[in-house]
Amino acid sequence: MVISRIISFLEGKAVLYADSENREKFITFLTEHGVHAGISSDRETGGVNVRIRPADVKKIAPILDKSGIIVYIKDVYGFARFCSDNRKRAGVIAGILIFFTLLFMSTGYVMKIEVEGSQLLSRQTVIDDLAEFGISVGTRISEIDKDTCASRFLAKYPEFSWVAINFEGTTATITLKEKDKQDASEDKKCDFLAADSDGVIRSVLVYSGKATVKPGTVVKKGDVLIMGYISGSGLQYEEHPSLRYEGALGSVTAEVKEELSVFVPFTEETVTETVTERSATVISVLGVDFVFGSIPENGAVGSPEKYVEIFGLIEIPVTYRTFDVVSQKTGYTERDDTQAGAEAEKRVYRAVAEKLGQAELTEINVAFTVEENGVTAVAKYSCVREIAVPTYIKRTD
Repeated sequence: MVISRIISFLEGKAVLYADSENREKFITFLTEHGVHAGISSDRETGGVNVRIRPADVKKIAPILDKSGIIVYIKDVYGFARFCSDNRKRAGVIAGILIFFTLLFMSTGYVMKIEVEGSQLLSRQTVIDDLAEFGISVGTRISEIDKDTCASRFLAKYPEFSWVAINFEGTTATITLKEKDKQDASEDKKCDFLAADSDGVIRSVLVYSGKATVKPGTVVKKGDVLIMGYISGSGLQYEEHPSLRYEGALGSVTAEVKEELSVFVPFTEETVTETVTERSATVISVLGVDFVFGSIPENGAVGSPEKYVEIFGLIEIPVTYRTFDVVSQKTGYTERDDTQAGAEAEKRVYRAVAEKLGQAELTEINVAFTVEENGVTAVAKYSCVREIAVPTYIKRTD
């Protein structure tokens, strides 16, 4: 709560007022332009008071003037208001701000990270990954290896074709280029698609290559389903040098039979209570950590990075993180044959459902075996699923 108030004070807030005739139009306007606002009704006039950041006021002012919506600035509070109310000390306050701004700008640290060109990943996801690779707010720019960071990012996300990392002052700009769909399809092509299990073919969809099976065909594990047609100089099958290469790409589903078992003991250690306790709070301002409490080796981290803007000119990065320790109390559950069998049945159905995923279940039978220490449930089932897996053969130059 205290941290939130400090951040709110530094950012400041402007209170705008719209009368009863303009209130709905103004609220709709803010929603359309993505402005987050605190809204409260004025019971005396029927109007509405809207609290937004001064930076947002600056952003929407030119558009608002042309919209015909009439609003008034009712009040401004926060750090900016503090400076206004203390005009006699404005010189001292401005001097302190300028001093610290110049100090941190001249030290060559990353103060802000911008992400461009990514629709697959959110800005925060990219920033989190960059922190893992060595680029984060507070990192000295001279210590950053851009090539290594870019290589590690591409290794983790092959759906991107390249990454550019550039610095302008203390701002790091990350530009991402996603692979187009054609490139992605080429990457997925293989020599041929083979069956990963015995089964009866249900459907065949070929994007590239030639199908060797059709619906109703009985196949064994390892049988070729879609041929890639490889040949030509420097790229040949050892046994079929006359074939032309196209690459195999497609989807083949089949009805397959599978088996899964689950064992449930008569006496089992179980979790009786889970306790979550706050271990530490860490506030990072300009790359400097202020730790309150003790950071555990394994803890949950919350509250992403936020930029606090002062006067619409200076953005100070502030990260508020919390670390929680989760402890569990355990006990023992005693079951008889019937109870263990019921639990085994429940777990085996759950396991089958998790394994199926998007596959279609066509038949299932569950059998139980009572053993010395518990009950085993065996599920034998049939399902329709994708069985085609990419396969590559040995080539000769």
